[in-house]
Amino acid sequence: MKIIFDTCIILDYLLDREEYSSNAEKLIIKAAQNRLQGLITVKSLMDVHYILKHTIHNEEKIREIISTLLDSFALVDSTGENAVRALSSDVNDYEDALMIETAVSYEADGIVTRNLRDYRKSSIRIYNPEELLAVLATENMMINDGDDI
Repeated sequence: MKIIFDTCIILDYLLDREEYSSNAEKLIIKAAQNRLQGLITVKSLMDVHYILKHTIHNEEKIREIISTLLDSFALVDSTGENAVRALSSDVNDYEDALMIETAVSYEADGIVTRNLRDYRKSSIRIYNPEELLAVLATENMMINDGDDI
């Protein structure tokens, strides 16, 4: 399963946002273990750097964190074509529309985010962390059941 991680999920984990960090951590671990193909956009990586720069204030540490992220996630980039298609999208938030168009172009199975409201008109499956963990658990059970055959 190929999933683009929205910036908020990465930051939930990195900033240990109390009510969200546990599920974000579980998903990031699954990506690190290749139990799902985690994708992160270049823009999200830039946003993560910017926010960490204003919370950690240590460029060396921030670069270590980003390096670790890149060990677990494939880095994807939006194209000019994605940007143009996002302009005519029914999705109101341009950044979200661009993420959707990027996900479609990379043939992602979905996007994981806590920001479900802004993705209501998405042409691609949108998961909140709990939903994605449940789907992954079901897939894992189906794989394990198939081993017995």
